Amino acid sequence: MGCRSQVLQAARTLARQSLDKTFKRTDLLEMMRAQGTHFSPQAIRTHVTATMCRISARSANVRYPDLDRVRPGRYRINGCTWGCRNVTGRSLRTSGGCSAKDAT
Repeated sequence: MGCRSQVLQAARTLARQSLDKTFKRTDLLEMMRAQGTHFSPQAIRTHVTATMCRISARSANVRYPDLDRVRPGRYRINGCTWGCRNVTGRSLRTSGGCSAKDAT
């Protein structure tokens, strides 16, 4: 499973446990470590803050609109749907970014 898929899986779990459906990046890192991820903390942070964040100050070659930053260090799942597009304009279905499993 790729880093993005693991982040989404952990984010969904944390969001379900939160009243406001948000989660802290540090909690996400802890959960992924506890689940035995092989990705480095830096790779996970980069995915959350740049690659997967809908509006990001960082530049990334490919970004997916999976997460919204609600305040420093706190995020909410944006609700990526099956037909969404990444910022390069390619359909996520054809760029390998979104799958039917990711959309639910």
